[in-house]
Amino acid sequence: MSSSRPIRARETIVSPSPMTLNWTSATNSAWLNFYYTPSTNTRYTVYHYTQNVDGNGYTQYKVQTLSGKTESSVSPTPMAITGFTAPPTQTITIKPDGSGSIRYNYTRNK
Repeated sequence: MSSSRPIRARETIVSPSPMTLNWTSATNSAWLNFYYTPSTNTRYTVYHYTQNVDGNGYTQYKVQTLSGKTESSVSPTPMAITGFTAPPTQTITIKPDGSGSIRYNYTRNK
């Protein structure tokens, strides 16, 4: 990891693998090793959309904010919504910044 600025006190360093930092000042130098431990409470979002009555497009039905371990795969189960057919289950990898999301589109039963 390279940085164009100094690391601040109490700053969290995020890296997918071990890092080594070479620190040098006018009077001394030191090597510091940092190890990344994935968070077990990283957010991801599941969006549920139901098909419009006219069959054109979808309308947001529900949004779920869930959490899991960073960089792990998750497969949230689609909801059972009366009058709609649930889509197949999708799988995503949870992103460290919490931006991961899944969109489920439910088709209207005829």
